[in-house]
Amino acid sequence: MNNSGAAVGGIGVGSIIAIILIWQVHHSILWCILGAFLGWVYVGFYVCRYYWHLF
Repeated sequence: MNNSGAAVGGIGVGSIIAIILIWQVHHSILWCILGAFLGWVYVGFYVCRYYWHLF
C-alpha cells in the first residue's frame, strides 16, 4: 500500500476551514454540511465577503 496521496478519501483542509468559518457566522449544521462539500470555494467567498467587504 502506497500512501503518496495527501488526503485520499478524507476530509480536506479547505473543508475543515469552511466548516469553522460557517459555524462562526451562521451557527447552522446544514450550512456546515454544505460548506464541507464546497471547501475552498466557501473560504474564498468568506474572505471576499467578510474580510475585503466586496459583496
